[in-house]
Amino acid sequence: MNNPFNPFSPVLEDNKLNPHARSLRSSFWQKINDTWRVLVGNWSVIVNNEEDRDVEAGLLDYMGLGLVRICIGILLVPASLLFVVAGTQKNMLHALAIILAVPAMALWLTEVLIRYPLGLALTIALSPLVLMIHAVTQLIHYSIDQAIQHEISELEKNDPEGKKDSYQSLYKTLNEPNIHIGVKGPRDLCGGGHYDGQHYCTFKIVDNNNGLRPDIDIKLDSMRKDRFFKLICTLNPHEIGKKIDEQIETFEAFDKHLHRSFK
Repeated sequence: MNNPFNPFSPVLEDNKLNPHARSLRSSFWQKINDTWRVLVGNWSVIVNNEEDRDVEAGLLDYMGLGLVRICIGILLVPASLLFVVAGTQKNMLHALAIILAVPAMALWLTEVLIRYPLGLALTIALSPLVLMIHAVTQLIHYSIDQAIQHEISELEKNDPEGKKDSYQSLYKTLNEPNIHIGVKGPRDLCGGGHYDGQHYCTFKIVDNNNGLRPDIDIKLDSMRKDRFFKLICTLNPHEIGKKIDEQIETFEAFDKHLHRSFK
């Protein structure tokens, strides 16, 4: 969940290797949208989309518009309570509620007429800077992509377990937009009923258009060593870095517990 008080929270990711991974993956227009969101904030009331449920302050809120929102709330909360108490009766409470609600609505209209045009103007003014940042991030993304392809080609030279195909398939899948990736594990493979130290992580792929795809199994202890996974987590598509970190922590806890059980 995003930090509602940090305007930059929507563009930062919970990724140990690179919290700015979103900037490496996003298009120019996505960066423009992120700039708008950082400036204006997110005050959406849409609840069908999980991302839109988080209310976030923007930089404009810290430039004074946030104080206006607080004043609106201070007026609307008692006004709403007075309307509820007064019900359909036209009494003193009803009149007092109107007295509080009218300036609140006037403040809201004024705030909206300032927030969104100003946010649009600042976004347009910052677009040349956004374009330069995008050009730099594209170069970085290209270099990381080439490094990943190099790691996959190195696996081709020594591929006794067919890991290269799994890595290539995983990387290709991670570059697709309309999918959801779940990470399950650790799954230990036991030979003859005895623990052999082989832990595998299962990447469960759900295509938003065509449903489930075949799982991709990759040895979990390799994730701590392979440069391939470090590069993948640097780009962090589909928040894969956090999911891998969680499984590695689970793997380590499982391994410690198992070793204690054998003592």
